[in-house]
Amino acid sequence: MKQYLDLVKHVLEHGNEKNDRTGTG
Repeated sequence: MKQYLDLVKHVLEHGNEKNDRTGTG
C-alpha cells in the first residue's frame, strides 16, 4: 500500500506525464 501512496505523491509533486501529453499540462 505504501508503494501506491509514494506513487501518488510523486505524481502530485511532479505531474502526470500522461496528462501532459493531452496538452493540459
